[in-house]
Amino acid sequence: MKFSRLVFDIDGVIYRGRDFIPGVPEVLREISREHEIYLLTNNSTRHREDYVRRFLQEGIEIEKERVFTSASVTAEFIFESFGKRRIFPVGEEGLERELREAGHEVLDLSADPGEIEAVAVGMDRGVNYEKISLASRAVRRGAMLIATNQDVTFPSERGLEPGAGSILASIEAASGRKADIVIGKPSPFMLSFIRKRIEAEDEEILIIGDRLDTDIASGKALNLRTALVLTGITSKTDLNKIPEEDRPDYVFEDLRELLKFLKER
Repeated sequence: MKFSRLVFDIDGVIYRGRDFIPGVPEVLREISREHEIYLLTNNSTRHREDYVRRFLQEGIEIEKERVFTSASVTAEFIFESFGKRRIFPVGEEGLERELREAGHEVLDLSADPGEIEAVAVGMDRGVNYEKISLASRAVRRGAMLIATNQDVTFPSERGLEPGAGSILASIEAASGRKADIVIGKPSPFMLSFIRKRIEAEDEEILIIGDRLDTDIASGKALNLRTALVLTGITSKTDLNKIPEEDRPDYVFEDLRELLKFLKER
């Protein structure tokens, strides 16, 4: 069966750092003529509209409803599961905007720990002692602790940097509680959330990523077909080290090779 819905991880597949990987925009423009493209990322710092605008600059049209960040899924999950909540975010503008747009009341450092109903933790390059202190006190008072993702580090031009998982770990340690739920990959939750919004049979969906432990693992957990591209963090050597059952269905050097594969199906 032809793959009609393609779910792309962003970092390492489409982006390298803050820029498109050379040649990727041309490939995506061609793929989008015959396939429906979805974007999926653990990055909680950026709003979905940021991706829509950036892709449009390269001639790639994608609706906001087909872009899923760990921040947007976190915000929607809380609203669908618990209704409007008073939330203290340990995160950046992308997370705060998504929470507000989902209908939540976003609280700041002036909030009393007792009025906070949920703490949402994402990547926060402005994190400080006061944020961690308020978040941990709120969790000890009974607030839900929800993590956008558990990525302990992320790659940057300077090397590996502390990620959302490092911030989460400090709040867990200070509050004495583990996160109630983790939304992002490798948890299958995020992809499961997206799967419900894709109108297609499982056989028509292909998950494309660059990490075996997140992108491929979460796709396999839902019994979806997976494709690994070697433009990101995973090498052929890494691939050969894992059991056969954990390997992706397809492996491509880059998205141009994926495009060739799709044309031949």
